[in-house]
Amino acid sequence: MMRIILVVIGVALITLPIGLVYGLALGLPTMLLWNWLMPSMFGVKEINLLQAVGLLYLSGLFFHCSKVTTGFAGSVINQTFYALLPAKMQSELNKIASKKSEP
Repeated sequence: MMRIILVVIGVALITLPIGLVYGLALGLPTMLLWNWLMPSMFGVKEINLLQAVGLLYLSGLFFHCSKVTTGFAGSVINQTFYALLPAKMQSELNKIASKKSEP
């Protein structure tokens, strides 16, 4: 039980900085492009960085683009977390994943 708690805390400590860098790296260009193009073309308000990150996340949900919603950070974290799981849990997760992929 203690190992699981430590793994969760470790994953959280890895996730937070990666998420912040990811949000800044994708949110800043989105914000700059939006604020440059949209107000002059359509007369909409300018957005801040947090709104730009939210817009990216929302567009990922709408268009079901896993690269936008999870990106590189999500795949690295998933692989790291998966590697720390016991073999029995990994096999159970593989069974669940194979059931989801079947039609």
